[in-house]
Amino acid sequence: MRKLLEVKVRFGGVDYTFNPLGIYILKSLADSKEGKNGYDILKEIKMLSGGLWIPPKSTVYPMLKRFVDQELLEVDENGRYKLTDKGKTILKELEIQGALAELQRRLEVTQKILEELIRNNA
Repeated sequence: MRKLLEVKVRFGGVDYTFNPLGIYILKSLADSKEGKNGYDILKEIKMLSGGLWIPPKSTVYPMLKRFVDQELLEVDENGRYKLTDKGKTILKELEIQGALAELQRRLEVTQKILEELIRNNA
């Protein structure tokens, strides 16, 4: 399942792998002028999902650290993350290289599988 919901984008001779959560975090930070801390991101996703899902801290914080290590994000002394120029470029590359459309296609495949399971159990 993990590979089904992962896409790669190539930039500067390096492959970057993203899942929907990672892309959402980058996009959310791109839309923020003052940046966000990890807790802000967790609250935002909880609200977006109607409270149905909150990603574990053990997923979000290592992802944020990886993005900082990859120079996609920077973090200030207050723990607020901001998108770097490289992060902005990667977001554009995700769109240019069709990564979001590919993720949507893969989610549709997953939905078809679930619909088949439900139909067979009815």
